[in-house]
Amino acid sequence: PVMAFCRIDDREIRLREPVPGVLLEVDGAPAGMATARRVGEDVDVLLAGIASAYQGRGLYPLLLDRVRAIAARSGAARVVISTQTSNVRVQSVWARLGWRPYRTLETAHLVAVRPA
Repeated sequence: PVMAFCRIDDREIRLREPVPGVLLEVDGAPAGMATARRVGEDVDVLLAGIASAYQGRGLYPLLLDRVRAIAARSGAARVVISTQTSNVRVQSVWARLGWRPYRTLETAHLVAVRPA
């Protein structure tokens, strides 16, 4: 995998880019990850998060910036990410980062029940 290095608060952060995602490490420990897939001209972020022990350190924006950089290098037209309507916490982070909503979907979650 490709390695990238940066520093935050005097801590070395290594970002590994195994396809199809990014693993963020702080001092050698996994701190966050993002997975994505190509959908036409877009990159669709399937999952992006920071482990609870590392939240509140400004790592989530770094993770999304890395995903955007990888998407740009791949020639993607845009990066798409989604969450539940009730998750206003992450939506406010996205807004601060300059991401904007463009579509709202209603999703039905189905559970297969095994016959008795």
